[in-house]
Amino acid sequence: VCPPSEELLTGFVYGSEAFTFSRERLYGLYPTLTGETGQVSYVPTRCRKGPQERWMVAAGPTGSEGIFFIADDGIYRTDGGAAVPISDAVIEDLFRGRARNGYLPIARTDLTKLRLTLHENELWFHYLDTAGDTRILVYDLVFDFWSAHKFGQQTASLYSEGPTHQSSLLLGGRG
Repeated sequence: VCPPSEELLTGFVYGSEAFTFSRERLYGLYPTLTGETGQVSYVPTRCRKGPQERWMVAAGPTGSEGIFFIADDGIYRTDGGAAVPISDAVIEDLFRGRARNGYLPIARTDLTKLRLTLHENELWFHYLDTAGDTRILVYDLVFDFWSAHKFGQQTASLYSEGPTHQSSLLLGGRG
């Protein structure tokens, strides 16, 4: 799908279409399921930016929310078109190593702690700050703003069960 110098990271379904990300761009995948062995064609999309790691992607199940990913300089949204930054002036300093509104910058020492989870009309961003504390910022997809959430215990993971009539957001911790 991509040149050997461009590492392929992850694949997923967005709406009814298949995609895969490399570190540098998004590709559309088009399977042909005829004969004994199917074939997969691919086409580079207009999204010329990719996530830092394979787990830094969240795609809406219905195809209307968007495809979100964490790049080295912020969080982006695409639908296969050009990547649009959603980490605006409110949180962009955290990606640049600067504290913002009382929140310390993102720790680049453990990238496994950076995660995205889509839940209903929200994008949940889970990260570790430079003091070693877990932080959660939530982006409202309808009203286009960020808010901060803090829980009684440090969270280790987020998982959304949905979309159903009883969707749930599960938060896992340690200890």
